[in-house]
Amino acid sequence: MPGNLWVGKGEMEKATELELPKEMTVGGVTYEVVSCLKEGEESVDGDVMMERAWEMKANLGQDDGEFILAHQDEIPVAFRDKIEFVFPNWRSRRFPSEIVICVEWEGDHWEENQGWLEDDWCDFVRLLRRK
Repeated sequence: MPGNLWVGKGEMEKATELELPKEMTVGGVTYEVVSCLKEGEESVDGDVMMERAWEMKANLGQDDGEFILAHQDEIPVAFRDKIEFVFPNWRSRRFPSEIVICVEWEGDHWEENQGWLEDDWCDFVRLLRRK
């Protein structure tokens, strides 16, 4: 799944069934963990994901993303290999209108990755909102 924000229907169903934490505290900062999907949706396009991130005030940027990576040992283990955190206001320097930066579990650590806005964004994608 690394680098690909689309998963097959079977994988999405497994992710939907998981009971994941609704918030996490990292480096003394508490974040709500929210989905960009509404009930009954399996995916949305990048424009919808971005619009919902802004509406929910879950449009965090590079400062929060790097902060979370610096404190990644505090990210709940339950999220490993199950979700990818998207930072809508953290953009690729090379393609800022096309790529947002994400943080995903990669084997034994969380790392920065890129997500194309033209892709579909599924239920394993999560946004963060400061509490």
